[in-house]
Amino acid sequence: QGVAHYTLSNGLWKDVWSFFESSASGSAGAVATVAPTPASFAPTPTPFAPTPPAPGSLPTPGPSPAPPAGHGFWPQSGWPTGPKPAREAADNGHGRATPPAPHRQITSEKMVSAAAVECSSGCGAGGSQCPLVVALHGMGDTGGSRLKSGLFGWTSPTSQGDFCITFPAPVSGSNWNVERNSPDYQHILDVANSAIQTYNIDRSKVFLIGYSHGGMVGYKTMCRTVLESNPYVAFAAVSTQVSWIWQGSTRECCPNHDFHALHVHGTEDGAIPYSSVTSWACLTGEDFVRRHGPVDNGCAGPSQRTSTNVASATIEEYTEGCSGKGSATMMKLQGVAHYTLSNGLWKDVWSFFESSASGSAGASAIVAPTPASLAPTPTPSAPTPPARGSLPTPGPSPAPPAGHGFWPQSGWPTGPKPAREAADNGHGRATPPAPHRQITSEKMVSAAAVECSSGCGAGGSQCPLVVALHGMGDTGGSRLKSGLFGWTSPTSQGDFCITFPAPVSGSNWNVERNSPDYQHILDVANSAIQTYNIDRSKVFLIGYSHGGMVGYKTMCRTVLESNPYVAFAAVSTQVSWIWQGSTRECCPNHDFHALHVHGTEDGAIPYSSVTSWACLTGEDFVRRHGPVDNGCAGPSQRTSTNVASATIEEYTEGCSGKGSATMMK
Repeated sequence: QGVAHYTLSNGLWKDVWSFFESSASGSAGAVATVAPTPASFAPTPTPFAPTPPAPGSLPTPGPSPAPPAGHGFWPQSGWPTGPKPAREAADNGHGRATPPAPHRQITSEKMVSAAAVECSSGCGAGGSQCPLVVALHGMGDTGGSRLKSGLFGWTSPTSQGDFCITFPAPVSGSNWNVERNSPDYQHILDVANSAIQTYNIDRSKVFLIGYSHGGMVGYKTMCRTVLESNPYVAFAAVSTQVSWIWQGSTRECCPNHDFHALHVHGTEDGAIPYSSVTSWACLTGEDFVRRHGPVDNGCAGPSQRTSTNVASATIEEYTEGCSGKGSATMMKLQGVAHYTLSNGLWKDVWSFFESSASGSAGASAIVAPTPASLAPTPTPSAPTPPARGSLPTPGPSPAPPAGHGFWPQSGWPTGPKPAREAADNGHGRATPPAPHRQITSEKMVSAAAVECSSGCGAGGSQCPLVVALHGMGDTGGSRLKSGLFGWTSPTSQGDFCITFPAPVSGSNWNVERNSPDYQHILDVANSAIQTYNIDRSKVFLIGYSHGGMVGYKTMCRTVLESNPYVAFAAVSTQVSWIWQGSTRECCPNHDFHALHVHGTEDGAIPYSSVTSWACLTGEDFVRRHGPVDNGCAGPSQRTSTNVASATIEEYTEGCSGKGSATMMK
């Protein structure tokens, strides 16, 4: 309860191991003998999410909040899809910026009506001209309510100073369209120009801010000038990267240099990484700042300072002596994940906006008055990694590490929804494990180094086997391994063998229709069974995030040869569609014990709403797989003794089928 996408802990491993053991013993889900646990592996409670504050106040300092559902980084309509060249070609930005031209007449009613403008009382017709802020929300945050509450808490934004602000909607749909001919680029300019015509706006203080997907569309707007009348003086991009711009047949990286840029990013962002460029981007924020300031605009620097509003933030500025019309500032949030929003962040953004208008971008400036109830709310630093041999002590829930598993790259189905659904060809129901076939591919064996405890040698007892499938970008499974076992050997915790296999090709699992990875995942186990002293009744599979997705796609089909797995634990994922001929089915194989683990505040792969590529959430799957598919009684309910926030719902007694189901919430 209250946990986000990153659910890994040694406490979770203990509950997963209990499930595996009980699955093999015929009492799946019940409390069973778990692997011996050294004293250094005492349960590590997962903290609850902070309780929302009462209206009129900001959240008090505490664990960094999990990205709320719809906070902005799960791909839906509006993200470029298809092969990489097509995605890059989905952008048509050209040219360099010119000074704001006379504002054109807004002809679309949508342009005006979609953007309700809120102004402070001092910005009326008889008052002083005021700044304008246009704020672009993240993916799924219709209306920008989460962006608004993230920056301003539960008070009116304009109670913090004299300015106008608007949270516009896209031209169509709920998410920004970032394709080549998207109308949203011009729309974002029109929203500001309409407000300038209607309200008492200071044209030298027109600012743009975008969070996550909103930051992406913001860069795509600011980096082009084929659009009419760009009124923005400065742009603050939060938790995103800089997308490619195409000029004719030439690909360029933000050819417009004539704006003041602030880039804000958490170093532990696992959705849009801080330090590695995604497939749709040309530069990380840090690299963009170091080009946009000194190279594109001839600014001196960097000067460096720490934020007085966000505890974990250092600020690097290229703002002095600029020969161009722009400048660049980097705000680096050490140890912070994708969700970076806070009122402290707003204060630093506002300071940047004000200094941009005054000609000293990035330097300290007079900020909007701040009521006492809106005192800076520090963003807590991520916990310091523990010493080798111990697990992290209880503290703020760790941010998903880079490459932890849910940012789409190669291997995810792409293209229109029907094509994505048709990218899967699972068939049939499971049969009992057949005699294990000969493994013919050297890759199948060599890619999966097996680690066994000392008691599992040829002369010892037969031991269980665990095959663990990593998340997106976690080559070798090092992050999955450290997440579950800390900095000690997994097999120091009991007598079993474990392997973290690699995909057949590339670093990420291939989940397309004819992917060789489904058979490969079976072959890894069957090879280990042939080679090591494995108890065939205790062969288990676990998958985290993208690994959980490919795990479901493997377990839910039986056109593959020799499925040896007795039980499957899926963590932070959903159940994908399976195609049988021309008929779409939802996991037609019922003959395995299933444990589904999911955090209720998962903003990447939601707990309670089905994604476009899935047929069921984990909870709905468990409530079908247990009582409906396998005739199990239940549910029985209990709380975990290893993960503080977890409740467990079990359908494990009196089953008439060969499977059972357990939900860990």
